[in-house]
Amino acid sequence: MVKNNIRKAGPVTLGEYKIGDGLSKALNMDSKTVISEIKESNLRGRGGAGFPTGMKWDFCSRETGDHYVLCKCR
Repeated sequence: MVKNNIRKAGPVTLGEYKIGDGLSKALNMDSKTVISEIKESNLRGRGGAGFPTGMKWDFCSRETGDHYVLCKCR
């Protein structure tokens, strides 16, 4: 059970960041390293279950065939 404000609206940040830095860093890593970083960060989905994002990406990376990313934007 997720015991935090996962459904709270607005940005969820814990410190200073510069737009694009994370993407630039990720583009210079291999996919396994990116997934490892996401797992270490304990990033979770913003849905009701708060499923660990790194675990989801790891499961997907092990599958063969085409992959698709679906995003629900409001």
